[in-house]
Amino acid sequence: MAPGMPADRPMHPDNRLTADDEDWLDEVAGADEFDDAEVRIYRYSLDYSAQEYTGLLATLSDVAMLDEPTRARLLAEVGDAIDAHGGTLVMPMITAGCLARAV
Repeated sequence: MAPGMPADRPMHPDNRLTADDEDWLDEVAGADEFDDAEVRIYRYSLDYSAQEYTGLLATLSDVAMLDEPTRARLLAEVGDAIDAHGGTLVMPMITAGCLARAV
């Protein structure tokens, strides 16, 4: 789907959040410099039109570094796929914040 783009990159379609990404509490709790650690996870979504999302994709280094014909084909196919499925891409988002008191 995204030739030349490693699957472990944040915006790759196959990238998924893993348990390791939410394991901050144990890391902070194990640090002597902090106390009362708390992790807050905020889940929400952003809606993108085909034009908005392909515009965003075009700014990513992995996409910008593709040769022009490959980049143009990728962006066109992504835009066509979004349009073919209702014209809006709903992107699930996660923001994680770790709060702790320095001791």
